[in-house]
Amino acid sequence: MNDLAIACLGVPALIGIWGLWKSARLAVTRDEVFRLRDEARAFFAARPRGLEDTAYLELRRFLNANLRWAEHLRFMGMLYLVSTISDEAREFVREEIQRRFYSPDPEVRRFVDGVRRSAIRKMQKYMLLTSTLGLLVLALSLLLGIPALLAHRSLKALKDAIAETCDRVRPMGADSLAQAAMLEAGAASAPIAAAA
Repeated sequence: MNDLAIACLGVPALIGIWGLWKSARLAVTRDEVFRLRDEARAFFAARPRGLEDTAYLELRRFLNANLRWAEHLRFMGMLYLVSTISDEAREFVREEIQRRFYSPDPEVRRFVDGVRRSAIRKMQKYMLLTSTLGLLVLALSLLLGIPALLAHRSLKALKDAIAETCDRVRPMGADSLAQAAMLEAGAASAPIAAAA
């Protein structure tokens, strides 16, 4: 009887914690992309062409799209896209990116490429850490140790993400250690909540 009561209370609690985890990760990811957008604005404002540079306009459009669609991005969608896209489509996308973000200034090209890559990594991290499948893949890589280096990096990335999320949530009102611990526990229990 006690097991049933624990399950009746535990499953909804885990699902609630999972929802809080996803919301917190979305807020952290958006903050990071906003920071990138601010860095881009400051960089281009100091350049001769200023904020009218086409590379800046495209970069801002790209970052705004990431901000707008972040909560709709899914790990399974990314896996599907990566696994089904043809070589011709990959080449087309690569050429289109080079065309859209082109600048005659090599320093601007390097900066834009760095910001784009950073935004992409942040979005991929968000998709991985807010997906039950992504966390399951992460957990299996840790359990199976294939390869051990990947598991080590994955664990470090998850630990860093939990710490970062807790640091960012505290200023928003979750300043007690108990609330931060619940958030961390929610990240560790996410696969369990998904299975329920």
